[in-house]
Amino acid sequence: MISPMDKIEYLLTIPGYLSVPYLKNEPYYDKMRNLPRFKKILATEYQTKY
Repeated sequence: MISPMDKIEYLLTIPGYLSVPYLKNEPYYDKMRNLPRFKKILATEYQTKY
């Protein structure tokens, strides 16, 4: 089974609305902000694959 973090990491690599600034500001993700893996995702620069 794919975890939500795996999905987020994948979605950050394809064209779409999801981005690190969006994750930092969207209230929906407030509960995840203290998780170590989510913090790592927010600190990573993702390259979009076209």
